[in-house]
Amino acid sequence: PGTIRSYWSFSVPLLLAGAATFVMGWSAVIAAKLDLGVAAVGVIALASNISSFTDRVDQIVTGTLYPAICAVKDQTALLYESLVKTNRLALMWAVPFGIGITLFCQDLVLFGIGERWQPAVIVLQLYGVAAAVNHIGFNWTAYFRALDRTRPIAVVSVAATAVFLLTGIPLLLAMGLKGFAIGIALQGFAAVALRAYYLQQLFPGFDFLRHAVRSFLPTVPAAGAVLLLRQAETGRRSLGLAAVIAVVTVVL
Repeated sequence: PGTIRSYWSFSVPLLLAGAATFVMGWSAVIAAKLDLGVAAVGVIALASNISSFTDRVDQIVTGTLYPAICAVKDQTALLYESLVKTNRLALMWAVPFGIGITLFCQDLVLFGIGERWQPAVIVLQLYGVAAAVNHIGFNWTAYFRALDRTRPIAVVSVAATAVFLLTGIPLLLAMGLKGFAIGIALQGFAAVALRAYYLQQLFPGFDFLRHAVRSFLPTVPAAGAVLLLRQAETGRRSLGLAAVIAVVTVVL
């Protein structure tokens, strides 16, 4: 009985979190299919697949680090140090890549996947920003699982899903793909806000806002340069000019 209670208290919140994510994903697909057609489902799938590349470093880092987190779960200082350092490592990839999606998705459509994907641009732009922001404290669940505190994981997932169902679906029906993208951004920011709350409970010295600002600052000059170069454009954008701007962004 004791073992069953232990497994139950640990696993049920994780099952609820998974179910909430499942509901959010499929509700978006079904609503888009019924209201906008199969092409809209394709746009959502494309945006999801491209933005999922921001998760690659996360999966490697979290999977590798989890046994170490469990081994030092009683040493708060070490846990805090590992959280901050792994987040900086992942954000070095996620923020430039996510913001890069936002800045260059129009070029991707024009010179890569084709004009038929033009409706995906607004979705990709908001997905990119949301993906970058979502990586602040990305591996927080590993720490709460190691400490046998899985209830916050369920709370965050269910709350984020509720935000999407209450805002994203109505916005999708009212504004189409643009409304869907706004809904995704809103649920992402809600999840990050709750994540910050729980992390600051676990690590009172963790300044979530300062951590986020430090992560985004190195990308600001590159993004600013892109916007300035775009303002100087005249006529239709060429592949050569798009390549030059991309190289400038990477160098900065």
